[in-house]
Amino acid sequence: MANSLLTTQIIVREALVQLENNLVAAKLVNRRYEKDYSKAKNGNTIRVRRPIRYNVRTGATMVPQDTEEGNISVTVDKQRGVDLQFSSVDMTLTIEEFSARYLKAGMMELAQYIDADILALYYKVPNWVGATTETVDTYSDYTRGAERLDQLAVPAGDRVGILHTTDHWGLVRSLSGIYVEKRAESAIKNAEIGMLADTATYKSQNIAIHTTGTWSGSPVCNTSTQPTTYAAVKGTTPMQQTLAVTGAATGVTGYAKAGDVITIVGVNDINPRNYANLGRLKQFTVLADADSDGGGAVSLTISPAIITSGPYRNCVISSAGSGKALVPFGAAAATNRANLVMHKDALGLVMVPMELPAGAVNPARETYKDISARLIPVYDGANDVNQWRLDVLYGVEAYYPEMATRLCGTSGS
Repeated sequence: MANSLLTTQIIVREALVQLENNLVAAKLVNRRYEKDYSKAKNGNTIRVRRPIRYNVRTGATMVPQDTEEGNISVTVDKQRGVDLQFSSVDMTLTIEEFSARYLKAGMMELAQYIDADILALYYKVPNWVGATTETVDTYSDYTRGAERLDQLAVPAGDRVGILHTTDHWGLVRSLSGIYVEKRAESAIKNAEIGMLADTATYKSQNIAIHTTGTWSGSPVCNTSTQPTTYAAVKGTTPMQQTLAVTGAATGVTGYAKAGDVITIVGVNDINPRNYANLGRLKQFTVLADADSDGGGAVSLTISPAIITSGPYRNCVISSAGSGKALVPFGAAAATNRANLVMHKDALGLVMVPMELPAGAVNPARETYKDISARLIPVYDGANDVNQWRLDVLYGVEAYYPEMATRLCGTSGS
């Protein structure tokens, strides 16, 4: 018997189930600020407070210090949807048949776009380990990601790794011949790695591919004049500054690409908790494409900002001065898969319910596992065709990109 109750509410509810089933990255990132957006209702941007830090006093003498509170802006500006069309005959199907034949395919496509938008935030992550262009194909390769998080004092819980399918299968092949705990055997046999190096590991075909800039010439900067303060950058998302560079090849379009990672000679990374010098150069990511001018000058927008004092300091400059070389990470004009190993708070997704327009007939809106969708039917009486628009609205942002690292393999490992 035909199902005569295939309503917009039933369809949108089933669509959300199918959408949730096909999401990967969306389930692995921070979702807790959606309630803040619902409460604000004043535009499409919310502000998330950054954690506050203080200097620790040594001795009995009191040293009062100001509280500096920064924020992260999250803009809900991505509206995506799937538009469907069915005859009245199609609408006599049961919800199970309707879902299997029509909804599932559409929701799979929509899920890919949401995940891709999240993973496209890789370019805001400054840390990058491994050797560019190399496949992650050993356990040792993978542990470099977890090791970097430990060095940066990233909390041990809620860590995830998201690998491109090429790196996922490379890693699975290397694990197939080694001893694994009983609880992991079936997972590896099914190519679902599960927990590895204290990290829940997943694969995604939506891992972004990054192509580096040309980086020709001998780029340098002046580390005496470049450091800034937390107060100057605490409202930027992510925290960023402009780096004045000279010595580049002249007149090059695409000299640097958004997502390129650089180090600066004499600028070392530190542990963000105890401020210990980690003995390696600090990594910075380029946030926007940049060209060199006729004199070989380039203006780079980099993150994080260079902060060398106060509780928010993130690096130490061992030899300040002009002519300090910039060293791009990896080969120039090369393509790399932007695998991510991170704490779930590094990236965030805010998905919000959309308004039901007053003029719509029988619209429906549902939220399932913090995923919200709206369905609006439109009937074409001349052709006896039911048209449906299904929409989702969301924003993505890198909340704490310093709690993540990109990951490549290593040569000869």
